[in-house]
Amino acid sequence: MDVPTFTCADLDAHLVAGDLEEAFSRFARDARGKLDEVRQPIQDWLAHENNRLLPEAAVVFRAWLGATKNTVVVKEPLAEWLAIHGSADDSDHLFRAWLRAGGRFSFIRKPVVEWVRTHSLDRDAVYLLKYVVKQRVLPDEVTLKILDWCAAFANDRDAIWRLNSLSAHISADLFEEAVRASAPALEPLFATADLPGVTRSQVTTVLGNISKLEQLGSHPHSRELDALLCRWMNHPQSFEPAARHAPYHQTRQFLARLLAAAESEATTPELTPLIEWASAWNDRTRAECKDLIKRVRALRHTSTGGRWRRPG
Repeated sequence: MDVPTFTCADLDAHLVAGDLEEAFSRFARDARGKLDEVRQPIQDWLAHENNRLLPEAAVVFRAWLGATKNTVVVKEPLAEWLAIHGSADDSDHLFRAWLRAGGRFSFIRKPVVEWVRTHSLDRDAVYLLKYVVKQRVLPDEVTLKILDWCAAFANDRDAIWRLNSLSAHISADLFEEAVRASAPALEPLFATADLPGVTRSQVTTVLGNISKLEQLGSHPHSRELDALLCRWMNHPQSFEPAARHAPYHQTRQFLARLLAAAESEATTPELTPLIEWASAWNDRTRAECKDLIKRVRALRHTSTGGRWRRPG
């Protein structure tokens, strides 16, 4: 079977018609993976500066990436295009095409972060945020927008994944905002009786990360955080007695914060899952926390799992 032809003139015609991505995908499929034949019309078209810097060139990049999954051919002209048009309204479609083709996030990090900063985030932003939330340093206004997204789309099954990753890198200066946004983001999970093990670990991790922000920023104990911690302790599937459950928060500091939250409540939360989780920690950590575990056991014993206590 002869390889079909596709020229710069064909490309221009499909751009005008608005069906380039569909036409080019069909062309690439019919060429049966002969990349050299598929590559040439794109390279010829992008070789002209007047073409590759046009706003419409985004469609050409998307068509190529979607049809071939090859990032090398378009990397250089794409870098030029992003420098000029990276914050355009529909650039997120191009970002997704790059990532789905296997392109490195580091290559598009700067325009993506700027795009997130300057645009409203709808539910579809979930894919881009998967990469953004893993960045160790983000502008505060970007962090706040993502926190708002997690709260607004709390029913999205990926919201806890985004919050889990983001909460590890939030500035201590944003502690209050993090607590405020986490409450609605966690509410659907607090209200779900049967949670997967990974989700349970993520909720504990988010709360542990926020507790760490409180400590790092030397904030006074937050009543809002107390409430979230106690809501989680009262969940029937809160802490799992396993080493894989929130491993980075199997610490004396977090146990002390949980205990403080429990002691602050007029009605003591259910502490059995917390005790069982702490009992699964490694020997050294358990030894370091022996006095705290004893206090948690005593509190559970005197409260009989949530019985009303007199305020201290």
